[in-house]
Amino acid sequence: MLTVMVMPVAEADIDEAYEWWREHRSVEQANRWYREIFPVMQGLSTSAARRPQSPEAAKLGVDIRELYFGIGAHPTHRVVFIIDGSTVKILRVRHLSRGRLKPSDF
Repeated sequence: MLTVMVMPVAEADIDEAYEWWREHRSVEQANRWYREIFPVMQGLSTSAARRPQSPEAAKLGVDIRELYFGIGAHPTHRVVFIIDGSTVKILRVRHLSRGRLKPSDF
C-alpha cells in the first residue's frame, strides 16, 4: 500500500474547484464534490500503478498518471499524480475543460 500525499498546489486546486461549485452549482453539490474527492484520491494507495499515463507524460519525460473524477454521470476533473517510491504525490486537480498541463503548471 502506498502513502497518498496531496501537494499544496493540488490542495489549492481543490479549494478553487470547491468554491466554483458553490458559486455556479450549489452548496450541496460543492459539499458532495469536496467530500467525495478525498476518498477517491486515497484509493490511489492501492490502484495508482493501474491508472493510465496522462497525455503530458511523454512530452515532459515523466511518468505522470491521471484519474478522472466527478460526482455525476460524467467525470469533470482529473487528478494528476506521480508515484515516487512508496508515495503517490497528487500534483494537480484540474477541470477537464482546462486542457493539458504545461511544465509551468507543476
